[in-house]
Amino acid sequence: MKFSTTIIAILVLTVTACGEDDEIVVPGSNLDTTFGTNGQVTTQMDTNGTQSHIQRILIDSSDNIYAIGFLGDSRDSLAVAKYSADGALDTSFATNGKLVADFGDRFEASDAVFHSDGRLIIVGTSQNSSLQSYDDIAIAVVNTDGSLDTNIDTDGRLTFNIETLMTSGNASFDRGFGISRSTVDGAFYISGESSATESEPNSIVIKLDSNLNVVSGYGVNGVAFSDFISNNEETSFDMVETSGQAIVAGNVETDSGDLDFMVGKLTSAGTIDADFNTDGVLTVDQSGNDEWIEKILLTDSEANAIAIGWTSSGTGDAVDTDLLLVKFDIATGTLDTNFGNSGITTLELNNTNSRVGIRNNNLDGVIDENGKIVITSQNGLDEFQHMTTFRFNVDGNIDTTYGANGILGVPRGANIEVGSGKAIAIQSTGKIIAGGQIGANNDRHFNLVRLNN
Repeated sequence: MKFSTTIIAILVLTVTACGEDDEIVVPGSNLDTTFGTNGQVTTQMDTNGTQSHIQRILIDSSDNIYAIGFLGDSRDSLAVAKYSADGALDTSFATNGKLVADFGDRFEASDAVFHSDGRLIIVGTSQNSSLQSYDDIAIAVVNTDGSLDTNIDTDGRLTFNIETLMTSGNASFDRGFGISRSTVDGAFYISGESSATESEPNSIVIKLDSNLNVVSGYGVNGVAFSDFISNNEETSFDMVETSGQAIVAGNVETDSGDLDFMVGKLTSAGTIDADFNTDGVLTVDQSGNDEWIEKILLTDSEANAIAIGWTSSGTGDAVDTDLLLVKFDIATGTLDTNFGNSGITTLELNNTNSRVGIRNNNLDGVIDENGKIVITSQNGLDEFQHMTTFRFNVDGNIDTTYGANGILGVPRGANIEVGSGKAIAIQSTGKIIAGGQIGANNDRHFNLVRLNN
């Protein structure tokens, strides 16, 4: 079932024309200068100046900050840094607060969660050791002291080749994107894509028990291979789990070649839940635009979820990419008509070259203690290549009390350059930590900022 809409919640971001020496002034800049140096922390992850990118931020019960990403021009190695609540590297973690793990082949981190014992469980994609033109889904396990957990396959990393797990199929391109831990039994659910059963990738979920063993009774030998829309390419960029049921979010490629927003639901057995929107899948088509989801969040009640992504139109240098939020009931798959306009909010950034790349972890989101949705994004706007955050009210409308008209960020040229944002988390104090990278070309490094909200 598809819902088509052209609803737009407009936020006009005006930039005054400037002379050569003028600064572009963006309203709503509010760095917390008690964090790091003038509100930001930049970390070079090795002594060679190799580029590094933050993909995910986790915050523990003591407000310590974990920045998780990759190191290397080809996203070769796992990189993790741990900071105190105020942004100082925790020198008791790994080597002077930084872990760089080279597994001998590529490991591109995408997402992470805490184990119940405090270890980091990091999901990503590794190069297949036998068929190096193919990729495998992988997890890395990091102990609380920053060392790799060598009890896990001797080197702290597990790889999953979907063809091997299913004992049939094609030599496959497998990629891991999202991970969620069940609060019921501590099991882990990993979302991604695989071409093991078809020439084009389809959405998959792998289930691991709390000891990180594949749960063979889930799906087929631990893999739920979900062809939600038959014979169409599907990708699940993120997922959540509730009561043993996985909800995946991403996109599906239509017969015409367009991308549509897709949310699918699986039963606790790893089969498609036909009670969810009658056929197990919810899609949204914004009048022929491309849409894809990169983040899905459960509300406090876990009765509803909010999927966050992009809607994009145009071609070439006239691509217009806007934020897309969709709220739905996780039991039935119906849109929440009290959210936005009939369950959908689109935030127009008022720029015709706001292109972002699919599969690049271009945004992240979190729900704060008041139920408001806070998003950071690498939005591609010429004026906004910096840490930018947006906040939406519970009803899906932009929160005009946040920053300036709902946007809070750091302007280019405002005496400090903070790079672009890809990850976000909120400390117990309510302060927002946004992260990504700073620099240009191959000279990019981990970067965090803290914003007063």
